[in-house]
Amino acid sequence: PVPADLWLITVPDDAIASVAERLIPVAGPRPKAAAHTAGALPGSLLHSLAAQGIACGSWHPAMTFLGTAADSEALAGATAALEGEPAALSVLTDFTRALGISHVVLAAGLKPHYHAALVLASNGRMALDAAAAELLRAVGLEPATARSLLEPLVERTERNLRRSGPAAALTGPAARGDVRTVAVELEALRDRPALDRLYRALAAVALDLVPPEVRGEGHYAVAERIR
Repeated sequence: PVPADLWLITVPDDAIASVAERLIPVAGPRPKAAAHTAGALPGSLLHSLAAQGIACGSWHPAMTFLGTAADSEALAGATAALEGEPAALSVLTDFTRALGISHVVLAAGLKPHYHAALVLASNGRMALDAAAAELLRAVGLEPATARSLLEPLVERTERNLRRSGPAAALTGPAARGDVRTVAVELEALRDRPALDRLYRALAAVALDLVPPEVRGEGHYAVAERIR
């Protein structure tokens, strides 16, 4: 094998430990460090390599990849999350800087929180889009019409979010304390349990964004209605 400072294991999460074990018999010089790219799992998953004296950690870019040529361009704007032993962090920091991207260092126990945040921001966005499209199909709209209806709304929402932050950009019935609107929409979702639960969960988060000093009876009524 070609000598390397870093072994980067980029396989599905459930295969990381077994792949690490299969690297133990590999002849040749050992790397300074080894890391995997699982967003929620700690570098200690590579314990079999750590037992060989290799500093271990994890390296995860906060970006979504589709397995296309454009992925390399997406990486250029990403931030990487680093975690692991000090010696591994040193190698991973050099690796990240060589890629020309920024990084943050996380404690192992906080990686699930970190990755859950990314799942909500990225995968959750896809799920919300699919949920909205499902309801618009129920209204009778063709997919193309539904898309043309939603896209300007979503684009404007994202611009407002970037400009003002979530609390200032928040609109909608939960934010206004419109309990009647919330009630009729929940009634419309009675035959769609997954969307009902999603609506209630998001409404609860939206209510938390409303400053306490502006909350009124309507907001408390919404909170009761979505329980």
